[in-house]
Amino acid sequence: MMRYDADHDRKQPGWYQRLVDNPHLEAIMIADAEGQILRSTYPLRSSQDHIASMFQALEVLAQALMHEFDSDHVCVIHLMMSDCHVLLYPLLDSRYFLLVQIERSAPLMLVTVEMNRVIEDVTLSDLNAMQHETLPVRTESDLDAEELIDAVQE
Repeated sequence: MMRYDADHDRKQPGWYQRLVDNPHLEAIMIADAEGQILRSTYPLRSSQDHIASMFQALEVLAQALMHEFDSDHVCVIHLMMSDCHVLLYPLLDSRYFLLVQIERSAPLMLVTVEMNRVIEDVTLSDLNAMQHETLPVRTESDLDAEELIDAVQE
């Protein structure tokens, strides 16, 4: 599968390049908590705000489940689809989110070990640099992030 790469001209941190070079990852997306997509190897079908709101809603749901099951923190949110796995990693106290789509036939445990190693290399300065680079014009979403989070919390 040929992967869309909106960031091919940008200088990337080493950890991000490791993700891009991983043959088992079909898509990579990084968003901040304000609703901006910082990087994507996937052509967006929805607005950036809508996608980032979905990330936040999943994380709120995971936090609620974490408290219900008396766990200490959420490391990753795993969704299994009919043709792939989607992993959402809250980064730096949920100020940023990393989403990866993994092919269904991939060795999932090995890929998650590599993902954990990559995440150890993520720095606030790398993400801040991504946040301050010029990105494509955002389209506004009808869905407000606060409304979505409130709905999930209820």
